[in-house]
Amino acid sequence: EIIDFAAISYSISGSHVIHIFDQWSAGREVSNKKTSYQTVSAPSPTSGIHTEFTRAGYSFFEYVGPTDASDIIVILNGPLALAIKNILTIIPSLGVVIVKVLRPWDETNLRGVIPPSAQTIHVLDDVSSTTSSTPLYHDVLGAMVSPSSKTTRISSVRLETKTLSQVLVSAQSLVGYLSSILPINWFAAPEIPARASKRIVFYSNPTSSLREVPSVASQLFVSNPNINAQLLQNVDAFSKPGGVAQSTLTIGSTKDGVDDTPIPFKNGQSSDTDALMILDSSLLKTHDVFSELKEGSPVLIVTTWGGEEVISNLSRANLETIGIKKPHLLLVDAEATAANLKTPALDIVVSYAAFLRLYLGQIAKYDVLAALLTSLFGKEVHGVSIDKIARASWDALQSIPLPDLTVTEDEVVPSKEFTFNTIEANSTDSLPQPAIKTSSWIEAAKNFVFREAFAVSGEPVPSTEFRQNPALRPDLAEHRFLVTCTVNRRLTPLEYNRNVFHLEFDTHGTGLKYEIGEALGVHGWNDEHEVLNFCKWYGLNPDDVISIPVGGDPTKRHVRTIFQAFQQQIDIFGKPPKGFYEALSGYAKGREDRMALRFISSAEGSSTFKKLSELETVTFADVLQKFSSARPPVEALCEIVGDIKPRHYSIASAQSAVGDRVDLLVVTVEWANPSGSPRYGQCTRYLAALKPGQKVTVSIKPSVMKLPPSNLQPIIMAGLGTGAAPFRAFMQHRAMLASKNIPVGPMLYYF
Repeated sequence: EIIDFAAISYSISGSHVIHIFDQWSAGREVSNKKTSYQTVSAPSPTSGIHTEFTRAGYSFFEYVGPTDASDIIVILNGPLALAIKNILTIIPSLGVVIVKVLRPWDETNLRGVIPPSAQTIHVLDDVSSTTSSTPLYHDVLGAMVSPSSKTTRISSVRLETKTLSQVLVSAQSLVGYLSSILPINWFAAPEIPARASKRIVFYSNPTSSLREVPSVASQLFVSNPNINAQLLQNVDAFSKPGGVAQSTLTIGSTKDGVDDTPIPFKNGQSSDTDALMILDSSLLKTHDVFSELKEGSPVLIVTTWGGEEVISNLSRANLETIGIKKPHLLLVDAEATAANLKTPALDIVVSYAAFLRLYLGQIAKYDVLAALLTSLFGKEVHGVSIDKIARASWDALQSIPLPDLTVTEDEVVPSKEFTFNTIEANSTDSLPQPAIKTSSWIEAAKNFVFREAFAVSGEPVPSTEFRQNPALRPDLAEHRFLVTCTVNRRLTPLEYNRNVFHLEFDTHGTGLKYEIGEALGVHGWNDEHEVLNFCKWYGLNPDDVISIPVGGDPTKRHVRTIFQAFQQQIDIFGKPPKGFYEALSGYAKGREDRMALRFISSAEGSSTFKKLSELETVTFADVLQKFSSARPPVEALCEIVGDIKPRHYSIASAQSAVGDRVDLLVVTVEWANPSGSPRYGQCTRYLAALKPGQKVTVSIKPSVMKLPPSNLQPIIMAGLGTGAAPFRAFMQHRAMLASKNIPVGPMLYYF
């Protein structure tokens, strides 16, 4: 009808036409309904809307119901009108007039379709509020009230949008609503007939390739002239990142007549889903997907999980529903099956083959399955014979035994319900955007020019103290200082296998103060050449700009190049925790990489993780190279890797003796892993390479190691774990006291 009316609109000459149609359901359904109207090559100069409607077999008003109906509903054509038509048989003496042409308003035609027996005409107007005007009511009132006509009561019914959305849920809710406006006295709740057609529901991720499975599944039925088939896809963009797609396929025989009921409208009083196919197994954890399933119906889950994993990932609410519904659970690993066929793109065909076997049920046979696949796809797909695909799909289908559910009195957290709120998911809008994002140099310039709006302001501090420099690692909470390296001197001979070196930093003008025994936090940088090599391997332009939000204030961002980010902030050469493997698995395109990453992050993979972490001492970059099909976008990579943490070194000087200076005594950390690859401590490598004049970002960490309260107390110092650094500060301080003729106690140092 939508197609016919659109064609009629272009055939009417001399008039402008507004064609309003149902995009909530009917306008988006895929079906085998044929258009009855044939357009002419050019509209006739005298062609009018009456002529074209008559030629197409339509009239301005359609009446449905008994010829002796006493109550008549007048309503604009649309989903609610179709739903009312569907339930007329259970409401006595009720007819409905569906308005298909609102302008020009044909009073004569309207009076001709309303039965003479009509006592009350209820005019339903779609309104935004209860005080809105009712134009359809006034049209009907003007047409039906005249001195020569018999008295017929005209009743105005305002149907608000929020009420309409509640009424269109099911036949039961619609009957309840009509009971409130019609003079009906039910002695018992009416028996609402169930839909004659079978109803199959698919749940998928709108961004996944498997979202096409429902469309492919519908083709076999839509092309059959003996079957009434309709497919409708709705999307919930908000209940899950990326959205959830719900596709409903209804299949019935043409012998039962054409079912014009909107697909979302639920017939009957019980669950009406005959079969369920879940193409996104993560929904089992979060969403209510079983509540509308008929008892004992089949459920096909397309997943890489095994049967036990499927059961373990079911939400508590879904587990309880399964315990009541007792469905027949089946699973197929379409991804693995397609990989075994050496053609990953066959996962859709494998999923469809599994669906056919589900649909055929007990009459399913291999030769029937192969014949149906051939009728749809031909003899081969992507160079693989359809027989081979059918056999692999047949063998891949597994049955999942229902769990033995123990009823507990624990509170069950309800699963999320699917809510239709958009026609098509926009992945860029529905997916959470990374807080870190790349941008152009223009964006960077904006941040620098309008510094007061985007940059991080210095912390409010008393005027007697030094103000925090906002450019120094604004992502960190502790107070940072920018000091200058003045001395970097190796203490051990070159032939000695350990490089112990002495560092001195000038703190003049920074406000840095420290106590004896405290530690200096050094915010080291990654090696320049390693960063450039990684950027080249990962396909990154080191000069591209990236903006990173400042912790605690999402409105503030600091902007830098990708090279600066990976050199100064992102810990790409650090030690990855177990969670990194799990996060990375979501980006792996290769099945082997994805399964390996999931295994390492699982409890069963603890020994493998320990080997990688402690024996091979792999870095984030090493893991990315090892599992090369996992390539997160640079924005996501920065988030899952995290920032370089400061390394703390015991201060080897006493400020009371050296003034605006801080000294360190450092040993470089170098080793080789079992494969012979050299490894370096990130920060000691950075410190060892410092040149006099270079600036370094530092912070102060308090320590429990303090001098005794009395300068006369003797001190025994053993550097078994701390090294010599803190004790050098102890001795330096007492040497300073002694130089001022202040008595000090004896000191003994073992090293």
